[in-house]
Amino acid sequence: MPTNFNARSIRVLRTRIDRISLFGKRAVPALSAYSNTENTSLVLLQREGYRCWYNPETELCCCERDGWDFAANSFTELLGVTKIYDSHQPTEYKEYWWKIDEPRLFEDVPQTPPDFNPVWRRQA
Repeated sequence: MPTNFNARSIRVLRTRIDRISLFGKRAVPALSAYSNTENTSLVLLQREGYRCWYNPETELCCCERDGWDFAANSFTELLGVTKIYDSHQPTEYKEYWWKIDEPRLFEDVPQTPPDFNPVWRRQA
């Protein structure tokens, strides 16, 4: 796998994290999609029976299980995509098998976090 693997995604995340710290908040949540989650994601995918590979031509991370194949920009994203498959458990392929149309949540995602006590603040 090339050393610049997902460099664009890492730059975007670093920019977002830098932006968060500019507003006086903790720079990193308890867990974020980042290059250091890639191996953990690969291990979890393999434990679930997925066969994984990196395609250097498309620069995509890929996996397959039982003839169902998936692709994403990182193995961490791929883990999320396979979660959709695992949740739906389709028995045959049809167009848009993965869609959930209702409720329509995406348009109304809050722009501020709910009030909560982060785990990192609870440490002694």
